[in-house]
Amino acid sequence: MVSKLLKRDQLEFVLKNNDKSIKLKKFEQTDRGSSLLPAFNQILVNGVVQIFVLCDKCRSIITYKSTTGTGGLKKHLASCEKMNPHQVQHNQLSKRIIEIINRPYQENLKNK
Repeated sequence: MVSKLLKRDQLEFVLKNNDKSIKLKKFEQTDRGSSLLPAFNQILVNGVVQIFVLCDKCRSIITYKSTTGTGGLKKHLASCEKMNPHQVQHNQLSKRIIEIINRPYQENLKNK
């Protein structure tokens, strides 16, 4: 896959197919950073940061650009809290799949 910004449907496809080009990175909390960011993971494809993040709770893909702020993330978290248990259970399975994908990446970071 080429290193570029992907559209949401392309990103969903590579996530669903466990593509090895996908990496997730936790946002680091800073003094100036939003308190919402730690609830999400940055999505990187071939090292290129995408304009989407992945919700830790429900595993939904949410549009996010640092230049436009965290309003969309705040709205998502509000709706995510209202999600029924079946939806959360389904998304937790997706979370486990993502953890398996990222295992080699995380082990590589520990070895550095």
